Amino acid sequence: MEVVASVGGALLSESLKLLIEKLGSHDFLKYFRQAQVVAELNSWASLLKKIYAVLDDAEEKQMTSRLVSIWATELRDLAYDAEDVLDSFATEQLQRKIKAETASASTSFSAINPRTLKFNAEMVSKVREITVRLQKISAEKNHLDLKEIVGTRLPTTAERLPTTSLVNESKVYGRDEDWLGILELLRANQTDVDVSVIPIIGMGGLGKTTLAQLVLSRAKSEFDVIAWVSVGEDFDVHRITKTILGSDGSGCNDLNSLQEKLKEKLSGKKFLIVLDDVWNEDYQKWVLCRAPLETGALGSKILVTTRNSSVSSIMGTFPPCLLKELAFNDCLHLFADHALGTTAFTAHSYLEEMAKEIVKRCRGLPLAIKALGGMLRGKQNPKQWEEVLYSKIWDLPETNGILPALRLSYHHLPSNLKRCFGYCAILPKDMEFEEDELVLMWLAEGFLVQRKHSEKSAKNLGHKYFHDLLSRSFFQQANGTDIVGLSELVGELFNLQTLRLHGCQNLVKLPRSIGNLINLQWLDNSNTVSLQELPAEVAKLTNLTILPKVLVGKGGNGFRIVDLKNLSQLQGKLHIQGLCSNFMNIQDAEVADLKGKQDLDDLGLEWCTDSQCSHDETVEVKVLNLLRPHWKLKKLSIKFYGGVKFPVWVGDPTFAAMVHLELLNCRKIRSVPLLGQLSLLTTLRLSGMDKVKEIGGEFYGNNICTGSSLPCVFPALETLCIEDMPEWEKWSCPTECFPKLVELTIRNCPKLIGNLPNSLPCLQRLNIRGCQQMADLPETLASLSALSITECCDSLKSLISNMNYADNRNAERPSQLEELTISGCSSLTILPSTCPFPGSLKHLSICSLTTQSLEDLLHHPVLPQLTELSITHSPELERFPERELLVLQTLTRLRFFFCENLRSLPNQLPHLTSLRLLEIILCESLESFPEGGLPLNLIMLTITNCKSLKQPISDWKLNRLTSLKRLSIVGECPSTQVASFPDDEGLLLPTSLTFIHIAHFSELKSISKGLMCLNCLEELVIWHCPKLRSLPDEGLPPSLGCLKLYECPLLKPKCAKQKGEYWPIIHHIPCVAIDTGEAYSYGWSDP
Repeated sequence: MEVVASVGGALLSESLKLLIEKLGSHDFLKYFRQAQVVAELNSWASLLKKIYAVLDDAEEKQMTSRLVSIWATELRDLAYDAEDVLDSFATEQLQRKIKAETASASTSFSAINPRTLKFNAEMVSKVREITVRLQKISAEKNHLDLKEIVGTRLPTTAERLPTTSLVNESKVYGRDEDWLGILELLRANQTDVDVSVIPIIGMGGLGKTTLAQLVLSRAKSEFDVIAWVSVGEDFDVHRITKTILGSDGSGCNDLNSLQEKLKEKLSGKKFLIVLDDVWNEDYQKWVLCRAPLETGALGSKILVTTRNSSVSSIMGTFPPCLLKELAFNDCLHLFADHALGTTAFTAHSYLEEMAKEIVKRCRGLPLAIKALGGMLRGKQNPKQWEEVLYSKIWDLPETNGILPALRLSYHHLPSNLKRCFGYCAILPKDMEFEEDELVLMWLAEGFLVQRKHSEKSAKNLGHKYFHDLLSRSFFQQANGTDIVGLSELVGELFNLQTLRLHGCQNLVKLPRSIGNLINLQWLDNSNTVSLQELPAEVAKLTNLTILPKVLVGKGGNGFRIVDLKNLSQLQGKLHIQGLCSNFMNIQDAEVADLKGKQDLDDLGLEWCTDSQCSHDETVEVKVLNLLRPHWKLKKLSIKFYGGVKFPVWVGDPTFAAMVHLELLNCRKIRSVPLLGQLSLLTTLRLSGMDKVKEIGGEFYGNNICTGSSLPCVFPALETLCIEDMPEWEKWSCPTECFPKLVELTIRNCPKLIGNLPNSLPCLQRLNIRGCQQMADLPETLASLSALSITECCDSLKSLISNMNYADNRNAERPSQLEELTISGCSSLTILPSTCPFPGSLKHLSICSLTTQSLEDLLHHPVLPQLTELSITHSPELERFPERELLVLQTLTRLRFFFCENLRSLPNQLPHLTSLRLLEIILCESLESFPEGGLPLNLIMLTITNCKSLKQPISDWKLNRLTSLKRLSIVGECPSTQVASFPDDEGLLLPTSLTFIHIAHFSELKSISKGLMCLNCLEELVIWHCPKLRSLPDEGLPPSLGCLKLYECPLLKPKCAKQKGEYWPIIHHIPCVAIDTGEAYSYGWSDP
């Protein structure tokens, strides 16, 4: 119950703080004339201040004192009741003010109004009742010996034991990919930093220390000096320096002398230092600590483990390694190891089902699993395991280590964050939520109260809280509903501040009574695809700050564009849909006053499509001109606009904050607007302008393409996408254009001849698709890292000659090119042998290859970093060259797709030891694999629709692939004409497999008992096996977490839930899906 008490304490502390602040501002009593009530409310403030002073002491003592815990609970209930009373005052005041303004009468409360008299009497009674309860609670605090704590209170969390570098590798499960990834970083050199730092980030108990220990154990032979420092909360530079020095620092206590010694010790040496459990966010401390570490040799590394991404941003030079939860099967092995001393349940099968349920509750957290396993060590009575299974994890004793580890993170939070995080405890487990969604909830609960004289809005305050919690690993970066309509009773919720309808995809309408929600600030109707209109009563919600979507009504009762005039406080995102010239008074657009809504930062203007209404070009031009937003706008989207030109404000340089602009499906536009002078614009997308034939000076600025001296255009643009422009032929570009462009995409512009911008010094990604007349590529692509040319370029004959690298010495070769994709370009010559690929190339996907062109391509050993090769749509490729294959010693992924005449793979293929993934898809002439088998280190193998493959699966030598985890065999061929799969002896497949997918095994009748040998198997997918009728009587592997059966008509009824013959042997599987996606989910991780 300790965690619950801690959270409750934080909620209580913040609640009382907000109550005191509200009582200090009597705005809600401006018109209330009863002196007795005002006096009692003043006494509330005095008593609450005295109680608040002892809350820190109460929060600690409630952990051990039941009386204090009861007192805190009563105080919490009282605080909520008091808050309700104050909210009632505020709501009543607002309602009467609105009615008074409507009636042009006085806003004073009339003593002869029966409703007023009734309200006054009720509130006097409620205020008096709370006063009595508050006096009682205040008196009790003295009897409980609660005292004011002066200064900063330190959390009473048990001190964490220091860590060391020692680790038993046989006890580490499921972190292979993590440590291999870090090992790659350890071997990478950073020449542009003084000290290379690799952060490992994750929540408490996730295994960061264990991972660091594992990495150090396996990499220490590659370094001259290694050191491990258990840092903890106190980032003591003196202690850290002395620990790294080891015995060399004995007898010396002066920091300067210690750092001089450390500098001398590390000078010119390659070192690896682990700083474990770092909490420090003080940059100056880190600068001081790293000073002597800057003299190490190239390749020296510091590995940092932390729960806080702020630590990573201060110290890290590599992107952080974000540690995830442990996979279910690895969790089960870890639990069994600690509980039973073995990873299998062979001798304790009666405990296995309970073990699985316990592990599921641990949510992939190794520390929790170790703690629970340790509790059950030596206990083999099922009742003892049941006690753990049905207890709560926070009921575990302190000595197991799990609560101190997790509570430490919580105690480091300030009280306002504790309150917001504590609220998350009421949300369902596994609930995924978006940032805006949670901020809405906090706002509705009153957690986001602006302090006096603060310029930060409640919305921004909530986002700040969210990111603070995210950076501390309390959240992890990970819809639809059946609601059709809301009841009119929603209008009775007068105090409602937040109404979240996000994702209610069947919601058709809102009730007209929604206009009664006068306190409503957030109405989140985003992603409500079926919502047809807003009621006109929404215009009464004058406190609204968030209304993401406005649907303009076409009838008399719906929301009109003119109604926006009342919603003057709107901020953030506003997308107006359903604009139609047939149902709109032009002047209404001006009255809507978008220009006056200066807190909007994202505006969408969407007209009806041609099928929804007709367009009056003249009216739409005038309307769009009057819908000019405030100059502070950051994002603008205009869709289905029917005018022939844009108003001058679209692209006006006075929109100095504009960063994102989309002009989509404006089909009658004849020329693009002037956009080049938007100084902060980073993203621009132009699409569906059917009438545009040329982009020239009007795009950049008057006469800019004729040599006039004007400023650099599009100075900040990073992403440019132009697509679906069927008549666009010519693109004229000035010299000083797009200096910071990183990504350029041109799609479906069939008449564009070329003339792409020539000087793009920062361009990293170029994607050209569906441009059949394109004849040229830019000359200077020095920074290019990814190039994709697909389904186009009949006029583009040679990649290199068009880039002028062969003939133009001044052209800069793309020396950083890492990804190259060429597909559907029948006239394109890939590369002449005189001008090979850059050595930086890592991913290559090409089509239309012949055996000879592939030999030419790989003839020169110029691909030292190539890790991925995809050969697609190459009907003339008959074989893969033997000798050239040996050039690809770094290759990890090899794909053949639609090479229908490829008959064989090279005999040298088994010697490609670096290969991890092999995919062969739609290679219909392939008959067999090499005699030596397949590469031994494969992790994933996919064979799909190779209908001539005759070699029996038993001759594929799959059992030798001891690293293979994923196997997919799909499609009818002689190899798959087997009656049983796998073999009964379990010798056909490697036991390392975690995923198997088989499909179109037309003769398959049974899954054999050999499957039980695959003790790591997590997912089994069987598809379209019409004769399959039986599963092994021995059952399926206990590790199996997901079973999917599709189009297996004879087997389906036998697996029916509760009734089927095989249900007893599959009911324990966490996820079972049969045909229609029907799933019975019992576990914590669905695939």
